[in-house]
Amino acid sequence: LKWSFPSYGSFDPTISTSLMPYGDLKPTASAVELSVGQTWSDPAIGQVVGATSPYVALVGSGFLPASVQNQANRAGKAGGTTFYMLQVSDGAVLGSKDVGNDNKSENVDNCATAGDCSKIKNALQSDPLAAGPQGSRFISDAYIGDLDGRIWRFDLVLGSGDVPGFSGAPVKLYDDTLSQPIFNSMAEIDVGTTLRYLFVGTGSDLLSSVGVSQQYKLLGLLDQGNSGSVTFTRLLTKVDGLGEDEKVTAFPAVAGDVVFFTTTTFRPAA
Repeated sequence: LKWSFPSYGSFDPTISTSLMPYGDLKPTASAVELSVGQTWSDPAIGQVVGATSPYVALVGSGFLPASVQNQANRAGKAGGTTFYMLQVSDGAVLGSKDVGNDNKSENVDNCATAGDCSKIKNALQSDPLAAGPQGSRFISDAYIGDLDGRIWRFDLVLGSGDVPGFSGAPVKLYDDTLSQPIFNSMAEIDVGTTLRYLFVGTGSDLLSSVGVSQQYKLLGLLDQGNSGSVTFTRLLTKVDGLGEDEKVTAFPAVAGDVVFFTTTTFRPAA
């Protein structure tokens, strides 16, 4: 093991609860360490803008149960909604951005237990997508969806001394009117040198059907710089725990001018 984030030195194995049985962060951990949740993200890795950039890892914070976040050792720091740029060689935090939340169910640990999975404590749970200029292997943009149903773009720059970082605030490209969560990563394709299309599905086959009663959707989105525009929406069979509940199974794939989505239809017991 070369490094960890948060640092092992910031970890206390004696802080044990039912949700964190193997320990948690010390109160003395840094603020950026305390913002880390239980991440499931596979990081996106690359060099920012050009070959002089060190390799970086881009990763979302991951869901953090409210009862864990509210423990005294967490010092009141919100967890789960931060996006990080880490230096691959040593784990140094080169930048972090918090996307906040919609203030709905932010004190709920488990939506299924609460009986309403139409609202979820926000987190950056999905795998980020990194992209750059067409034909280039370098990255200049990162995209990720959150559990409040928003899609964000983070602009990446190479600063003084060839130190990578974020440029400005996160850009919100999409905000779902029903706050449908985005668990899966996106696919993208560039058309020419100016048009970038993103594809993603809301909901997940891992998400409970309890208290949902809505149709998840497949989306096509055009990144227009300061905003995004929806190019298509395909509604899935309504999830209500009664009939055939259709949910997104995996992230989409693009081949030529065709985008492929995978869904699964569940038949809950009556």
